[in-house]
Amino acid sequence: MKSSKPLLLIAGLAALLAATAAQAQTAPPRDARNASFWNRVDFPPADRLQPPKSWYKPLGMLAHQPGPFLPAAQPGRTTIPARAMEEAAQFVQASNGQALIVVHKGVVQTERYFGGTDANTQFSSHSFAKTLAAVALGAAVDDGFIGSVDLPASRWIKEWQGDARAAITLRQLLTMSGGFRTKLNVDPADRYMQMHYGSDVEQIVATAPLAYAPGTDFSYDNDNLQALGLVIERATGKPYLDYVGTRLWQPLGASPSELLMDREGGRAMVYCCAWTLPRDWVRVGQMLLDGGSWQGKRLLSEAFVKDLRTPSAANANFGFQVALGSAWMDPRLHRATAAQKSSLVASAAPDLYYLSGAGGLQVALIPSEQLLILRVGKGSPAWRDQTLPNLLYAALNPEEKAEWDWLYDWRMANRAAPGSASLLELDKPQQWPAERVAGGGAKALPRRASACLTDAALAPALAEIQRVKSYSFMVWRDGAVEAEYYAPGFSADTRAEPASMHKSVLAILVGQAVADGAIPSLQTPVSRWLKEWAGDPRGAITVEQMLQMASGLAPLPFDLKPGSAYSRALYGADSTAVPLEAALSDTPGSRFNYASGISQLLGLIIERATGQRYADYLSKRLWQPLGAQDAYVTLDHPGGLARTSSALFAQPEDWLRLGLLFAHQGRVDGKQVVDPAWLKAMSAPSAANPNYGYQLWRGSPHAPARGYNTSTPATVPAKQPFLASDMVYFDGAGAQRVYVSPAEKLVIVRLGAGVFDWDDSLVPNLVTAAARQCKQAS
Repeated sequence: MKSSKPLLLIAGLAALLAATAAQAQTAPPRDARNASFWNRVDFPPADRLQPPKSWYKPLGMLAHQPGPFLPAAQPGRTTIPARAMEEAAQFVQASNGQALIVVHKGVVQTERYFGGTDANTQFSSHSFAKTLAAVALGAAVDDGFIGSVDLPASRWIKEWQGDARAAITLRQLLTMSGGFRTKLNVDPADRYMQMHYGSDVEQIVATAPLAYAPGTDFSYDNDNLQALGLVIERATGKPYLDYVGTRLWQPLGASPSELLMDREGGRAMVYCCAWTLPRDWVRVGQMLLDGGSWQGKRLLSEAFVKDLRTPSAANANFGFQVALGSAWMDPRLHRATAAQKSSLVASAAPDLYYLSGAGGLQVALIPSEQLLILRVGKGSPAWRDQTLPNLLYAALNPEEKAEWDWLYDWRMANRAAPGSASLLELDKPQQWPAERVAGGGAKALPRRASACLTDAALAPALAEIQRVKSYSFMVWRDGAVEAEYYAPGFSADTRAEPASMHKSVLAILVGQAVADGAIPSLQTPVSRWLKEWAGDPRGAITVEQMLQMASGLAPLPFDLKPGSAYSRALYGADSTAVPLEAALSDTPGSRFNYASGISQLLGLIIERATGQRYADYLSKRLWQPLGAQDAYVTLDHPGGLARTSSALFAQPEDWLRLGLLFAHQGRVDGKQVVDPAWLKAMSAPSAANPNYGYQLWRGSPHAPARGYNTSTPATVPAKQPFLASDMVYFDGAGAQRVYVSPAEKLVIVRLGAGVFDWDDSLVPNLVTAAARQCKQAS
């Protein structure tokens, strides 16, 4: 005879659902018992995912006894490459993060804070608290209060006896498969609000309705956690705060921390919102990495820690209130929309698991590497769960190729609007990752008051500078800075992204590589370094033809729409893939066709010719001798190639220093830094375009409408000839400029919002005319 248990379970579930549906939902009365609930309802936070601590009332204190933390690695003695840790910190900052702590083999490798926070800044842990509840239940099992996680929860929650909920096991509650699925509803009469805003936890658990048969599906629902908290209290005979505090928080040496309560004198809301310090969750994570021990003291059995990170039957990417591997968040978790394609990134580490909280809170754990990564912060569309663990795991395992193809979709989704101020900010997602170009011995350029370059004399130029929303404007004349302007919110310290002005810096660096013998001659075929073109007609293109934008390669039309070749070259994870695929459209040397891909290939040639990272070579051969402040180049992917066609973040004064190389024939403070013959060659007209040299534009002969290439109709006007006939200039999209006239002893820098009605000759002519008045006066 077949068992009738399945039929009884189905019938019980149907009866429970029918009874629940028949119950009329009512809001809690406005009395003293429910004062906390109504305060939360009546005064909702502006951001429901990031309420201030003042909104979390009342809070209950966990028992605590602060103790020593983990040892920190000495400077220069980290076991994780510093470059990878810097890229991790940049990602945290770019995704609205506030703290990053990385621990490897029990030693803190880096501890960084952002946005005005520090090691003593408390934050709401959100769903980290769920993992704490799972750990607390494991402690109760170890202590003998609970015999097994496979026992029915109704052994302690007697309100569930007699219906389908009687069969729910503790394992099912731990794995979010208890049968609950509560829909979002902001009506105070709805269970959702009463569960999350805390009217009465015990009543919430007692009346929790089933949505599906326990164990048959996965639903990330907080009813499971509220039930676990009640089980822990009834099994141990202690309030949740007391048991967790004395059993875990005190032995971990954690800080004074508070957990949200349902009401004054009530119960803890175990699913969320412990106010803690970042280091407290590092303690929890390290205890799990160490198999349940903290600094030699066992707090949890190894068997439970193993079960905690074992895939559950209902969801292979979820264990006991921890996420496992990649992309565990999916549409079943009541998200309004499905996860973005670029969110579904495979985990490089096969044993990755992590604590996860709203807003991208994460404690990532990789037992095989004894690696812990904590990120605390606010929500951001730029956050991706696998980025930090994949980045640092790959740094420890160079033979493991991390998957970065998702970066293209991610950057396209997070790019700033054209012309916005954020285009200039290094900590924005589209600029991640970046690599430091170390400066050295920087000292401010001399300033002097000018009798002729006064605000009145420069008024027409300043009016134009302000009209086009410039962020910085500097004029150097004959030995000193005589005029400078910074828009509100910007300063001399603001590092700006000047787009293609980087190309001119790249050309100077090519000259340094020639001087060093790394590039034997400008007539050397590029196939010497671009082995991808060996035996290909493109391999015969010379270095000089690339410098002159006369490679013969077909240019790409300017097109930033998703999927275009241009946008993939700019935002893709492999910045040379598109230009290496470019076909020959002309005989090399015969036609000028300005193309950012050419500059990208020149950057690759520099790395392969010198055997050095581009940022390192730029620092050693130009940036430090220049006396510049630290700068940054953005990379196509972590550890990848610098975007040498753009994205060199430097301060305005350092762009001026670059211009001064041309004014001073390559000398800095009396020392020859760049060969003057190279700067002269850069400034000379090329056969293919008399207004272009080596990645450098020339003001003469007069070009009323300067064009870029045969695929781009856009032009930049210069309505009048340049007054200074020897004017050369760095040109970046949106009118980023460094103008230099050695004869006039004049350098002009303009950085700012991208504008496309810029007259190339207007501002330099206005400044040149005013500067000539200085000469006449002297």
